[in-house]
Amino acid sequence: MAQIAVFLARTPYFSTVKPETAYMAGLLHDLGRFVMLQVAPDALKDTDVRGWGAAEELISAEQSSLGFTHTVVGQMACRKMHLPALLSNIVRYHHHHEAVRHPKVLKELRDLLIIIQFADGLSFFLAANPDWPELDADALKQRIETEVVSEAWGGVRLPLLELVHALPMIYADCESACGMLGIRK
Repeated sequence: MAQIAVFLARTPYFSTVKPETAYMAGLLHDLGRFVMLQVAPDALKDTDVRGWGAAEELISAEQSSLGFTHTVVGQMACRKMHLPALLSNIVRYHHHHEAVRHPKVLKELRDLLIIIQFADGLSFFLAANPDWPELDADALKQRIETEVVSEAWGGVRLPLLELVHALPMIYADCESACGMLGIRK
């Protein structure tokens, strides 16, 4: 997610977002899940047993089982660590696509929310479709447009074709980083 977020932040489409901020937001967006795993791992068992294939399903399972979500826990953790409000708000609202249209949302937060929401959706898409490298660029772009891009973003322009061409390199960089960290799927 962080690598996809940086790629998007470096495009002219999102000139208000610093790539470093996008990277940090990509790393921290699910902070609440890690806090919950550390503090109460047994509480998460029910959310994982229910199974979920998309971010919206995870939020629903958490809310139903626990009465709260990892986004709320993550925002509390951000505040406790005195992280900037921008990052705290990303952690809190990264599953709320409608938040980008709120009249009080500043352009930087709006753009960063779209970046993180898109990167999150794309990461779910890639994980659910391991055959994505076999698709030609136009087919992959079309699938991303229909399965990842949210209507709530109000027709925002995304550099999808550029991203599709860069995805093999981004994916390879992620695999390499996972290898260096000893993280495997």
